[in-house]
Amino acid sequence: MNVIAARRSMVIRSATEKDLDRVLEIDQLSFPTPWTHHCFKVTLKDIFLVIEQKEIMGYYDLQIAG
Repeated sequence: MNVIAARRSMVIRSATEKDLDRVLEIDQLSFPTPWTHHCFKVTLKDIFLVIEQKEIMGYYDLQIAG
C-alpha cells in the first residue's frame, strides 16, 4: 500500500526489512524500553507502515491478535 500526500511529498507505505534500522533509531529516541530488531522484523507480516519524506520520519504498527 502506498499513499502519497503531494503537497508535502510525503509517502506512507508498507515497511520492509530495509527500513528497520531507521525504525529502531526512531523507537530508541521515543520510548524508554525500545523494541529489538527481531520484534520489528516479526511485525512485518502485520500492518506495519512507514511515513517517509526524504527519510523515514515515523512508523505505525498494528498487531492483530488471534
